[in-house]
Amino acid sequence: MNKSFLIILIFSFFLASCSQFGENPSGDHLEKIKISPNYDIEKERFKNRNENIIIQMKEKVSFWNMTKLFCLIHQKLFQKLSCQKLSHPI
Repeated sequence: MNKSFLIILIFSFFLASCSQFGENPSGDHLEKIKISPNYDIEKERFKNRNENIIIQMKEKVSFWNMTKLFCLIHQKLFQKLSCQKLSHPI
C-alpha cells in the first residue's frame, strides 16, 4: 500500500510539472493560436466552426440511441457467428 501511494504521488508531481496541463499558452505558441481561423480574438478563446454542433450531437447521440445501436451490432455479430459451420468436425 505504501508503494502504490508513493507511485501515485510521484506521478502526480510529474503531471503537475508538465506545462501543457493547465498553463495558458504564451509566446510563439500563443501567436500560432491567434492566427487560427477558429480563434476569436475578441473573446480570446476558440470558437466552433459550426455554432450548433453540440446541439446536433446531443440530438443524434443519446443514451437510448447508443444502447439500441450497441444491441443491434451485437445481435448481427452473434447471428453471423452462430451461422458459421466448421469445415471439419472436432
